[in-house]
Amino acid sequence: MIIVIGEWFWIPHVGEDVFRNLVKDAHLQYDKSLGFQFTSDTNFDLVTAIFENAFKENVKIFLKCFICNEPVECEECRYNDVCQSSKIFQSCICKKCYSNAESLSLYSIRFTEFAD
Repeated sequence: MIIVIGEWFWIPHVGEDVFRNLVKDAHLQYDKSLGFQFTSDTNFDLVTAIFENAFKENVKIFLKCFICNEPVECEECRYNDVCQSSKIFQSCICKKCYSNAESLSLYSIRFTEFAD
């Protein structure tokens, strides 16, 4: 299962207890018409454990690049071991943007747009 943080997604039907654990305990946002979405309050580890237990498959979580909005896989990031992505997931940068000589300027521009 692949989940991109910041995007709404659907999961197969689950029992009432699993749904309650996802929404109440793990703080996964739910909307009847849109599905599920991670928020800054969501417990990533708990959601991953619930999904892996309920669906018997691995869960990969991708963040969006702060500059270009492309998905970024946490395991491939050079800062994964010190990252607080489960708390602040708007500041991630993909490999393409990171290797761009203009990345600091692009990040600053994007941050200014985001702050307004």
